[in-house]
Amino acid sequence: MVESNETLKKEGQNLYGERKNVRVNIEYVSANPTGYLHLAHFRHAFIGDALANVYQFCGYEVAREYYVNDRGGQITSLVYSIYLLYCQQWVKNVTDKIGGTKSEYVLNRASQEIAKKLVEEWGDKYLNEELKGEVFDA
Repeated sequence: MVESNETLKKEGQNLYGERKNVRVNIEYVSANPTGYLHLAHFRHAFIGDALANVYQFCGYEVAREYYVNDRGGQITSLVYSIYLLYCQQWVKNVTDKIGGTKSEYVLNRASQEIAKKLVEEWGDKYLNEELKGEVFDA
């Protein structure tokens, strides 16, 4: 901000100030890939873009990135929950047999629909080999 004020004070200066030959990467906050967007996501995107504009105005070379969080704990939990739902089509108390607890994703209707489609398309092809001996008629 101090540099912005100094740049504005100089008469005859071009709009973006003197080039600094310094690169700045502004990475905007990523939204939860499995959750809902809310006001804070938009606020953080606005702040990130405004900050990038200030750096650019001061003469920095700015790269703007929106980080897409497609890996991590939330995706792992989602996939694991879908797999549990998939296994539950054949095995009672599957969480006791392969470990884990029900997460919010197990209760999510979309997860249940995905698991149902997997069962319809693939049958028990991806059922854990150790569980295949415990298959029952659902």
